[in-house]
Amino acid sequence: ADFEIARAARKVTPEQKNEIRGIMACRMLAANLGTSEDIKEQAAFMYKQVYKMPWVRGISVDVRAAAILFWVFKVNGMNRKMHEVVAHNGAHPRQTTKLVRKLASHFRQPWLLSQRNFAGDIEKYCSELQMEPRATAETLKLAVPIEQMGEGKCLSMNTGYVAAIMYIAIQCRNYSIRTQR
Repeated sequence: ADFEIARAARKVTPEQKNEIRGIMACRMLAANLGTSEDIKEQAAFMYKQVYKMPWVRGISVDVRAAAILFWVFKVNGMNRKMHEVVAHNGAHPRQTTKLVRKLASHFRQPWLLSQRNFAGDIEKYCSELQMEPRATAETLKLAVPIEQMGEGKCLSMNTGYVAAIMYIAIQCRNYSIRTQR
């Protein structure tokens, strides 16, 4: 019986070997960054999910490990920079960033990559336009449901959305005469 178990253990396909190699690369990179066991497990689980996808083929194991670990950090709200993650395994930053964007669209969570503070942007642009505090407060109140709707539709809320919300708030309440420009 022991002979049969040992023989079955040797029958690992090349795909399984590559998957195991990738999981180990994720775990080693996470260990180098001093993360918890939970993060290592999440990265390994995500690697198993993503490994079978056709858009991952041809990408080096180091890039995959760095991108997946960076994505796990983002999902868990941990603020790690790309260069920190890439520095520990030698992956190319551009390739890693590109794969992270693919992960974001695959998991339908592109807003996690945005480090933008939507309310802060609105306050900044309102103060630059020297708007009344009342108009700024109204704009922020209007921005909340629009931001939630954008997250629901998997949109990244960029400067164009900020400008549109400010213009709508100004026009709805007649705070001042402003053009879209």
